[in-house]
Amino acid sequence: MNTTWKSSLVSHYSSSSVLGENDGCEIAKAFAGTDSEYKAVRNSVAISDNCHYGKFRVSGSDAMDLMNRVVMADVGRLAIGRATWTFMLREDGSTMCDVYVVCAGDEYLLFSEGTTPAEVLAALVAESASRSVKVEDLTTNVALIGLDGPFAWELLKELVGVRMLGLRYLEFLENQPLGDGNAYVIRAGKSGEFGYQVMVPNDQAGAVWAQLLEAGQDFDIQPAGYETMNLCRLENRFINMHCEGTATRNTLELNCRVMIDREKDDFIGYEAITEALEGDVENRIIGLSIEGGMNDTPSLGAEVSAEGEVFGRIVNVAFSPALGKPIALALVASDVAYVGLDFQVQLANGSRDATSVSAPFIFNNSLTVRPQEDSYRNR
Repeated sequence: MNTTWKSSLVSHYSSSSVLGENDGCEIAKAFAGTDSEYKAVRNSVAISDNCHYGKFRVSGSDAMDLMNRVVMADVGRLAIGRATWTFMLREDGSTMCDVYVVCAGDEYLLFSEGTTPAEVLAALVAESASRSVKVEDLTTNVALIGLDGPFAWELLKELVGVRMLGLRYLEFLENQPLGDGNAYVIRAGKSGEFGYQVMVPNDQAGAVWAQLLEAGQDFDIQPAGYETMNLCRLENRFINMHCEGTATRNTLELNCRVMIDREKDDFIGYEAITEALEGDVENRIIGLSIEGGMNDTPSLGAEVSAEGEVFGRIVNVAFSPALGKPIALALVASDVAYVGLDFQVQLANGSRDATSVSAPFIFNNSLTVRPQEDSYRNR
């Protein structure tokens, strides 16, 4: 086993360095782009460092009221022990970031991705002024370690017990023994496989990372970097706030209408969203399956056309190892944002045929795994 993985992460957390920009921190990028990382996510277990997330705690008698104001989902419907995935918007309806909101009884945890923690904190503090609430920025105090893969559940089961088998998507367990202390284990991920976020104090992150790597040897665990995890996210159409998220002017352009609760009428950006719902959204995101091999992968910004007319541009793209062809997301005119249409995508040396497809792009291996019966050891 390459001990650099362990020593790099221990050094990273012992120095308490935290992402200052919104494109991923260096330790998260350090493992990016290898075939073994991708295979681990899709076939066994991958471990990743989510140090680029903002992490916050909101508590007090008005905590639910504040959370409902700053996120698009209705937090009032969130049961204790459950989480939800939603967005924080700006007043103009554009997407600030995507967030996990965790209901821990008398307090909420919020994990943000897509903008700097400072912008999220500013929004929380601004809304806390007239409320009985306490906002804590945990970004430099706690770490989030991701585990993804068809057998991520089995690795965690061996470390924290059989309760992992009953943990449903967007549920969490607290006070689970890991490393030198206790951890939150949240079933949440964006790879399409079994995914978990392990939250531990910053000073325990190195020990937990080392423990997971050691126990994960039986599962052929691999550290996976930012680039690999974003590829897996694209294959499953989880929104990437650093690509298509920044390319849109209104959250509805992300084709996320299903995430809007029409009964909730007071959140930042509500008026802009309502206006868009009642009118016409000019552009929408669609998925494209592109004919060709790795060398036929278009660039970001490449034109998408049909019968000689340009309808939009590529806003996220990668070569999919699972499909053996390039896949992309394109922001196109709403009147052609439908599944099953034929397009051409411009490359430097010509154009390639493409077809609009529904989400996700691939069939995940985790869908064939039965945690009550299967094991990586006898697969």
